[in-house]
Amino acid sequence: MKKSNENILYGLLKSNFAQAGNADVAVKKRSCLNAIVICRMLARLLLSDLFDICERIRAARRSVELAQNGGVVFLLAPALLKRMREERDEAERWVSHLAEIMFGLLKLWQKNGATFEEFCNLCNRRPDDVRAELLDPEDAASFEKLAFVYNIDYRDTGSGFIEDDVDAPFTHLAKERFLYQIQHKSEARAAAHNALQAVFPEIWGNAYTTALGEDGEIHLFDKDGADAGILEGGM
Repeated sequence: MKKSNENILYGLLKSNFAQAGNADVAVKKRSCLNAIVICRMLARLLLSDLFDICERIRAARRSVELAQNGGVVFLLAPALLKRMREERDEAERWVSHLAEIMFGLLKLWQKNGATFEEFCNLCNRRPDDVRAELLDPEDAASFEKLAFVYNIDYRDTGSGFIEDDVDAPFTHLAKERFLYQIQHKSEARAAAHNALQAVFPEIWGNAYTTALGEDGEIHLFDKDGADAGILEGGM
């Protein structure tokens, strides 16, 4: 049923993309908003798929480790985990791709006349509250920054982390797109590395970076590039 719903949403998204080329600016603006709403619904489905497979991988890994500690070896465990990681990788690709689409839609919607107040309403936020959170008042003029830097659709739980179970599609798309680029694009990984060194030079000596290993797992590496093992819990 979930895949059927995703196919329906993709069809609606394609239809609204076609209308976005209309000569009437009002029609363009409305079509962009419709596409964003559909894209957000699709994001919830794809993110749910991703979070589910990540949790299943963590649970399977814990079960295998507990069994091994008890002297039991599951011969099929490596093949099972490999198949699950491939499923996770596919889900990550789709989420990253959808994030790129959402980036473009927000820019197009704003270009066709959408206002800061309309965007806040879309995220169920009070404009005055959002303005109070901005480091630079000029950032209110960029929907991309509001969504992907300030995460205005995320209701802070006070944990200090972005929790998967909080309904915030823009925020989760931004996070997963960032992680995907760090893991799969060397230039993004290098940029993140340099930014961390510049902002946190005093802690860099004890910092670890992550990268995708040949075994399909996320590994930790120290400042000298030595493999410190698998990141527990994955990403």
